[in-house]
Amino acid sequence: MAKGNIPWSLGRVDTAYMQLYNGNYVNTPQSKAEFIQDATKLGNEYSWNDTSEYHKASIRATQPDNNSVRIDVLRYN
Repeated sequence: MAKGNIPWSLGRVDTAYMQLYNGNYVNTPQSKAEFIQDATKLGNEYSWNDTSEYHKASIRATQPDNNSVRIDVLRYN
């Protein structure tokens, strides 16, 4: 995330991103479920689901190339 786009007036703010590398995700219900499962697992590893410090989030998913998906998160109070 570009630092210039972060609304610092929100108070406590944290930014992070994850990138999933896998050219095997396709547009099927099963593949979408696998993608959500993988993203959730990484989110848990990165403590993105811990709401004790940050209570709100803005998330953006982009596909920089055919073999990866990038998920940016802005967590804030």
